[in-house]
Amino acid sequence: MTLRGRKIGLHACMTKEKMKQQLLKIMEDWQKEGFSKIEVIDAVIRKCRPLTSGFYWRKYEEAQKILQEVLSEMQINEVKI
Repeated sequence: MTLRGRKIGLHACMTKEKMKQQLLKIMEDWQKEGFSKIEVIDAVIRKCRPLTSGFYWRKYEEAQKILQEVLSEMQINEVKI
């Protein structure tokens, strides 16, 4: 069982609150499936990195900034072991 290939459901048109709610929901769901908190946080970071760096959301600078703020507020900028 792995988190590779699973979608996180974020969209550039989402508000800050909606992005935060989506990340919290997906993290909770994955933990209920038996993944550790570290695995879940690591997966979220890996899945968000191409979005915040502009790889996928190049045209949506505001969305990149919002997602960076959400990750910062949630304190999941990096995996803490």
